[in-house]
Amino acid sequence: MEHNQHSIKRIANGFDRQNLSTIRKRFLAINAQRCQRLYSALDEQQQKIIEVLALLFHYNHPMLPGFCGRQCPNKISNFTPEKSALQSLRSFARSFTETSFSYEDCAIDAIYLMGSVGSIAQSRGSDIDIWLCHSPDLKTQELKLLQKKASAIADWAQRQRLDLHIFLMNAEAFCAEGIAGMDQESSGSAQRLLLLDEFYRSSIYLAGKIPLWWYVPPADEQNYSEHCARLIKQKYLPGDPVIDFGSVANVPAEEFIGAAIWQLYKAIDAPYKSVLKLLLLEVYVSQWPDIQTLALDFKRRIYDGDTDIDQLDAYVLTYRRIERYLLTHKQKLRLELARHCFYFKVGRAMSKCGKRSSARPWQQQAMKQLLEQWAWSQPQLQKLDARKHWKAETVKDERKLLVRELNFAYQSLLDFAQQQHSDIQIDAGELNILGRKLQAAFEQRADKVEWINPGISRDLSESSLGLEKNQQQWQLLATERDNKTVLHRAASLIQLVLWACYNGVCDEQSLLQSNWQIENSRLQRIRQLLLRWLPSQRQAKHRAFNHAARCDKLLLLINSELTNKHSYSTQTGEQLVHGVDCLSLNTWLELQNRHFSGERALVDAACYVLSLSLGNNNKKRVPKLEIHCLSQQRSQYVEQKSQQWFDDLYSVFFSHGSEQQRYAFSWDGHWYCLQRQGEHLRTNAFTSEQALIQSFSQPQSLWSPLHIDRNCLQDSALPLIAEKLKRNCIHVFYRHYDIGTRCYIADEKGSIIQLSLRGDKTIHNLKTLQFFLRNVVKRQCHLEPQLLEDFGVCPIYFYRIQKHKNAALSLRQQQIEYRFGSDSEPEIKAYARMLNGQLHYDFEVDSERMQNDEAQQLYSEVATKILRQRTKRRNQTICLSDLDLSLVRDELALDGAIQSSHYLQLKAEIEEQLNNAAQLQHAPAQQPPA
Repeated sequence: MEHNQHSIKRIANGFDRQNLSTIRKRFLAINAQRCQRLYSALDEQQQKIIEVLALLFHYNHPMLPGFCGRQCPNKISNFTPEKSALQSLRSFARSFTETSFSYEDCAIDAIYLMGSVGSIAQSRGSDIDIWLCHSPDLKTQELKLLQKKASAIADWAQRQRLDLHIFLMNAEAFCAEGIAGMDQESSGSAQRLLLLDEFYRSSIYLAGKIPLWWYVPPADEQNYSEHCARLIKQKYLPGDPVIDFGSVANVPAEEFIGAAIWQLYKAIDAPYKSVLKLLLLEVYVSQWPDIQTLALDFKRRIYDGDTDIDQLDAYVLTYRRIERYLLTHKQKLRLELARHCFYFKVGRAMSKCGKRSSARPWQQQAMKQLLEQWAWSQPQLQKLDARKHWKAETVKDERKLLVRELNFAYQSLLDFAQQQHSDIQIDAGELNILGRKLQAAFEQRADKVEWINPGISRDLSESSLGLEKNQQQWQLLATERDNKTVLHRAASLIQLVLWACYNGVCDEQSLLQSNWQIENSRLQRIRQLLLRWLPSQRQAKHRAFNHAARCDKLLLLINSELTNKHSYSTQTGEQLVHGVDCLSLNTWLELQNRHFSGERALVDAACYVLSLSLGNNNKKRVPKLEIHCLSQQRSQYVEQKSQQWFDDLYSVFFSHGSEQQRYAFSWDGHWYCLQRQGEHLRTNAFTSEQALIQSFSQPQSLWSPLHIDRNCLQDSALPLIAEKLKRNCIHVFYRHYDIGTRCYIADEKGSIIQLSLRGDKTIHNLKTLQFFLRNVVKRQCHLEPQLLEDFGVCPIYFYRIQKHKNAALSLRQQQIEYRFGSDSEPEIKAYARMLNGQLHYDFEVDSERMQNDEAQQLYSEVATKILRQRTKRRNQTICLSDLDLSLVRDELALDGAIQSSHYLQLKAEIEEQLNNAAQLQHAPAQQPPA
């Protein structure tokens, strides 16, 4: 090993071959020492795998692990197998015999190991990333075979308890900024040069070509391409073939943003490592654009003659750079967290040093020197070494520190991007997926159950837990501690137990007790239901984030906190549902909890459930709903009735095509109508049955089917009427009474208007109504031509409402003649216009236009004319035959889309005014004689 030799400086008038040879030796010496440290962390079988790894790709032999055909690309450039490696290879394939061949057509350029291998952070469980650098000339089919072989070798190594990840690498494509997309193991295009920076400072050269980057002095990194071209052209290189991955001198600003997002995602599972990576990014940003990357620092030390393997350790270099930055900015608290992160990444229990420490001598000595500088006490070390056994209160505090640091580091990078006005040059889809993962992991919402243990502790479970109610708040306590420790607080019992079960604080073995008046059997059932219903994993699969989150499953717990002091009976009128807890889990595995209480608890819960579910659109994606009642009395009855009601709701809102379904129901003396509007749900409450019925007449923007609950409006014909309604048709449902006819008229969009037609039991008034509706259809089709096809030739249907002896109602379709009144009955048309901001009407009676800006006087004049023209039945109700609303469309509807119900409502108002005017004219004659 060389130490503190004279610095190798750039030669102004040409390159020095002797210096280049020395540089090569120094890099290879460092590489050899890293290999030794790598092997020292492996068992004998694992060492053999690393020793023969290059040979497996160099040869194509049927007996070798990973063999996938003679056509698979093989042969490593500039590679001569050592005898010891060949001997080890034969221990895996005894019949293997070495063959000689030409190296002119080598398919493999080089093999490198990456990650924590050979560093202070390597352990027996560390995985190993491998760059399998192949020739850029390989064809698609050859690449597929090579990838198949790499996967087979990785699987074989896995069976030997060695975790390998082999990545095919094309150096030319990498230099041209081409890199694979993001998945669960790769950051994709997010950080190409930052990945190269890590490669240069941490990789171990295993076989093949050595990096051209070694031969470019740090001072010439900015002129990397020119320097390399001269080295090659003038043949200054020592003789070994080289591979070129490019320079790390100029990392673009936008790459820091992608790297920061990626590290925040990785923090979900490995927060300590990500904090170190984000801090390093922050250091780089503080130097931008003249960034001195760690790879350049590593190379500069070697060019200056410093080959101390401990100081050139990739993780030590990272920590030292962060330490200098934080000390310079006097951020000692952040520095302390950085030290914790480094210590956890190294993963050596230094409080047990000399006893049962898992550290190898060189790791132990390196960490001991650092700890002396940090001045950590033995109790502090013992606490950190017990991290895998930290409990909830410690983990919650630690998570707050980590999330705060992650947010701080990321915000500083975003501020940097804003200052530079740089465009983010990474795939928008990758950004979207990463952003969704961060939201699922770290976003806090009032109803979201927080996951507190992102890779901090191994086991949060408590052997004994107590539930206490203090005024309006519940507390969860660890009761076997010396001092009863409060672990969490919540507004309801379910919220508290849910948090404990979701975070692993409460499991099947935990003793769960409460000092409140709640039956132990109910408490244990709650725990059992939650543990069974909650997902076994806490992180959703990568593909789940390709789409927006949607509700996946729901759990309703009814009457979770009721005690035996209450009795619930339908006969006494007491409410059966006192409270509802709604738990929802979406496809990103976010858990939400909402509590509803009071007399409207189940109604409010139903509205909430439907609101969560409406975004799923497709019936196949309707969330699975599970309902349990936890009260001891009539629980099965409540479950059955609630399940039946929710089945009806789901059938209405998810089994029909319209996006504006309406559902009317009654509950505890109140009436409601739920209406879907796209992905939202509108809830209207009414204090009377008549108010509910009146709401059915409201105009609708789209076809809005009506569904009426089986227990609502049981004495009305409306449930039967609702079942008959069809899109783009007009339905008239009528029933004769002694004083006239009562009609329900449903228009083409489902609005239902009530009309009372005065007169006898004949169908005279229905004929005039049919005539009017026909004119309305014509006018509507004229205003909106697309309705011609929808309405068809006969869109108006009449049904008679019949009452049977058993009081049951039925509907019978009738044919109503299409004509207006009688020969002596004049046709009466009204034309609407705006006058002084109010609706005003002009009339036409048998083709004679009648106008007057005084409305009451005009009604009187029209009534007089009609009565004069009648030859008989002068007391007959005056009926409008036509109504023109073309001039007032925008005043009647915001979008100008009026519907038949608008005509019918105004028809009723006009007819009332005309008939009142006619009665006034009859009044003197009807007075009794003096």
